[in-house]
Amino acid sequence: MSALIDTVLPVFALIALGYLFVQVKLVPESTGEGLAKFVYFAAVPALFFLAITSGEMSGSADWRVVAAYFGSCFLLFFMAQIFSGATFKLTAVERPLFAMGCTYSNTVLLGIPIILATFGEAAKAPMFFILSIHSFTLMPLVVGLLEIAKGKEGVHDNWIAFVWHIFIKILANPIILAVIIGFLWLSADIPVPGAMDTFLGFLGQATIPCSLFAVGASLATHQLGGNMRHSLSTVVFKLILHPAIAWFFAAKIADLPPVTVGVITLMAAMPSGVNVFVIAQQYNIYVQRAASAVLVSTVLAVISLSFLITWLKI
Repeated sequence: MSALIDTVLPVFALIALGYLFVQVKLVPESTGEGLAKFVYFAAVPALFFLAITSGEMSGSADWRVVAAYFGSCFLLFFMAQIFSGATFKLTAVERPLFAMGCTYSNTVLLGIPIILATFGEAAKAPMFFILSIHSFTLMPLVVGLLEIAKGKEGVHDNWIAFVWHIFIKILANPIILAVIIGFLWLSADIPVPGAMDTFLGFLGQATIPCSLFAVGASLATHQLGGNMRHSLSTVVFKLILHPAIAWFFAAKIADLPPVTVGVITLMAAMPSGVNVFVIAQQYNIYVQRAASAVLVSTVLAVISLSFLITWLKI
């Protein structure tokens, strides 16, 4: 019970505060979007850069962590593709988005603050290791499958251009850029100037409150829509099956330390990331169902994460 009060209550109180502020019109409806951009483009990259240049990630490259977390992601992605095709008769262009909703966690706005609040500094190394390669995995897979399924002009004829296009999109990710610059800075053995360290420290410390407030503010502006059977199935995959498989891979197969197992399990237990909706909107496919999956999984995660955090900290 103390784990629930000390860790979960403050986290979801901040989310509730963001929701309340929008509902009573203390802040505009665009607040969630604005804060989310601040977190994504400034706060989290600063957190990554300082974690790398300070040496917090040294020795963190245990590839069992990658195998456990992304192994669970790819297995579940494959299962979700088969399930959605057999059960809902989704088309080849809809199945990747359903599977993405089942496996793509809200790693930034919810994953980072909740994991740090739960396990503290000990969680940083495995968490940042997973996050540093997160954008190189599921996102390119989904976009590639969508492009192939849609049969866009030039995709089948010019694979080099297609792969280069995806690669450039990944490199444009501010978190990936922060990781690359951080390791280059560390390898050059250049100390971070005091003023720069303080400035980036301020930005990094804003990650937890701003991201959680942004989630709550964003929830206040979303509405349910589309086929709810699809969305609820996504929630079962994301909030129940994903953390269960990830825990089994991390604890029973990879035999990782308890904190690392906890980080991997919580990362997998996060609700569907907003990028599921963003990609659906970009391709104008599965939009309402993707939005509902993100909304419902985020709301129900209040319950599932409360139980999971309490169990992990016993």
